[in-house]
Amino acid sequence: MERPFKHLAAQARLLLTLSAILASPLSASAQAAAPAPLAAVTQVFPPESSPFGASYAEWAANWWHWGLSSSTSTTGPLKDDNVNGVGGAQCAVGQGPGSGPVWYLAGNAGTKSCTIPHGRAILVNVLSAVYCAFNDDQPLATRSVGFVRSVLNGDALDETTGLSMTIDGKPVPLVRRFLASSVIFPLYSIPSAPDTFFGPVAATSFPFTCATDGFYVLVKPLSPGSHTIHYAGNHAPQLVTNVTYNLTVQ
Repeated sequence: MERPFKHLAAQARLLLTLSAILASPLSASAQAAAPAPLAAVTQVFPPESSPFGASYAEWAANWWHWGLSSSTSTTGPLKDDNVNGVGGAQCAVGQGPGSGPVWYLAGNAGTKSCTIPHGRAILVNVLSAVYCAFNDDQPLATRSVGFVRSVLNGDALDETTGLSMTIDGKPVPLVRRFLASSVIFPLYSIPSAPDTFFGPVAATSFPFTCATDGFYVLVKPLSPGSHTIHYAGNHAPQLVTNVTYNLTVQ
């Protein structure tokens, strides 16, 4: 989530994040030993559901709206891996009372600690790409919704390996089914502007027109106490991830 994946133009904002998808179909023997269907998994919301009245496509957009609105080029939850080597120190930024029913987890390396209010679901961004067109991008066509979607369609997600996610040691099966293409979402301003996650921008760059494709898993509210969420994957050389979140729910 923190590192640029490639630059299609001088102001390209396509970013590869977090974990990885399985690159090849299951063999017949693997399919025979596959985990139970998603309907039998009670800890996560199924990808076809609309938790709290919003689809996964909408929650994916909400995740990046939160992350981009809460981070600069050097600080914030999207840069949490780099804060003095201690992960999770900024996990609560932008997630205070009244911020909604879902808590967002960010990061792509290391062991992190985070305290989450009881009753909040947890959205894990396992792997995603995001692209934002700036209002002053040239030529004009590169600001369009169609261009933003064309950048993301099928890009950056087909060469990854080693996807895994567990909740308290229990694997989340069939994570590849959680692929979501977000709705288009605008960013009209960022409190830290002109410094943004993408670096300094001009006032004329706003609003951004953004979208994301990626694998997002929404975990149902956990019981009070200690919990662990782990995810890992490999998209070498751009990104190798191995993240453990030690959560306290209270």
